[in-house]
Formats: sequence, structure tokens, C-alpha cells
Amino acid sequence: MDKSPPHLTSPPYVLLDDDGRVVGRFNLFDVVDGVAELGFRVAEASSGRGVARAGVRQVIALARGGYGLVRLIADAEIRNGASRAVLRATGFVPVGEVERGGQPCVRHVLDLSP
Repeated sequence: MDKSPPHLTSPPYVLLDDDGRVVGRFNLFDVVDGVAELGFRVAEASSGRGVARAGVRQVIALARGGYGLVRLIADAEIRNGASRAVLRATGFVPVGEVERGGQPCVRHVLDLSP
């Protein structure tokens, strides 16, 4: 009986402010053959302050150094210019449009190979 590889999900990683409040959540999910999807959310009160960019950069470093991943994929809704800007600022490249949850999105890819 053939088994498909497991689809691992990382624990959610959170960024905390100086008072210990959660300002962002970051996940790696559907980890298969060195490739994972990245998802992130930032508290509305923290948007526009570099929180998403800092968190994504930390997760990229973890994916590369801690998990040995070779590629990350991230989808951002077309209407979410802020998330698309974060992805571009952290090295992701848009590769096409996809639909996610009934919403049109732009798929981004980041090659983690040395």
C-alpha cells in the first residue's frame, strides 16, 4: 500500500510586542519535499510598522536554516496590496494568479537554495 508523504504543519509562530501582546502570527504549512506554504497575519493596530516584514524574514531564516526547506510559496489576495508588498520586500517573486477560498490571489515563490 503506497502512502503519500505527510503534510506537516509548523506551530504558529507569534511576534509579541514589548508588553507581551501578540502583534503577528506566522505559519508554515503543507510541508512536502522541501517546499512549504507561508501564511501570516498582523494585528490591525500593528499594520504599517514593519511587523509583517520582520516576522516573514524570521520565518524565512527558520525555513532555510532550521528546517532545510528549499522553496516557500505564499498566496496573497489581489486586493491585499500590503501583503503582496511584504512578500516582494522579503524576496518573493510573483509567478501567477490562483484562487484561494473563492478569492483571486497572486502566488509568490521564494527559492531558498544556497
